[in-house]
Amino acid sequence: MKLAAIILSALAACTGATHAAAAALAVPTIQPASNQARLSLIAEHQELIPGQTNYIAARFQIDAGWHIYWPGLNDTGFPPSLNLTMPAGFTVGETLWPAPKRYTSPGEILDYIYEKDVLLIIPVEVPGDAGGDPITIRLESRWLVCKEACIPGEGAAELTIPVGKRGEKPRPGEHAKLFTAVRERLPKPFADSRGTVRATASGGELRIEAPGAESVAFFPAAESTGLARPIEQGAAKGGILNARLADAAPGAAVQGVVEVVLPGKKPVYYTLKIRAD
Repeated sequence: MKLAAIILSALAACTGATHAAAAALAVPTIQPASNQARLSLIAEHQELIPGQTNYIAARFQIDAGWHIYWPGLNDTGFPPSLNLTMPAGFTVGETLWPAPKRYTSPGEILDYIYEKDVLLIIPVEVPGDAGGDPITIRLESRWLVCKEACIPGEGAAELTIPVGKRGEKPRPGEHAKLFTAVRERLPKPFADSRGTVRATASGGELRIEAPGAESVAFFPAAESTGLARPIEQGAAKGGILNARLADAAPGAAVQGVVEVVLPGKKPVYYTLKIRAD
């Protein structure tokens, strides 16, 4: 069995700057305990604009063959924790997690993971009267990085960034293209499919229909009931996915991310939240 399953029981007890006038700088302050995944804190734009939502991101650069975890119904592992310290008046929104990929291991183990380079986008609300000196945001995180074995990691990073003038247009920063790329993997509201994707949970079975699709997959969130046979039934070729629910009781929550791949197009992702009937 994958070593993660063993190491997690031991981990359970503990899982509970500089400024350039026109540029944002990510300044790591603590070396991560696991060099296989490196943490930094980056910004989409060169400055934060008062009175609007701005975006920063926890960036994990992961060595080839290793992975970290999405916050879903994983058989092993746990997602990175993200603890931010902000200046007074600045507030943090809900983290935007891009869609993961399915990863199977020997022993009928299924996880939902990130590889290579991933951004976890964090909205930041900047007060309308902010201004003056650059501000510093600090991020602390714990994570698990796995290959054949798993290694707990922890680290911190700081971002020192100018605050612009209210109403001005922010200028793209050096990492703007990374934000653009990861947004293609952010799940859209299910209603955005405009009926081209349909989902029901009835009679103990989840059925997702996307006519004309090459494949359909479902990644259950941590709050969702699971699938009885997730490895075999959690992804399907063609436009129909039928999967037996682990909990068939009426009212059971079925939520997560639906992946739809249409011929010749990039995958599209939708957030699914329904109740079994």
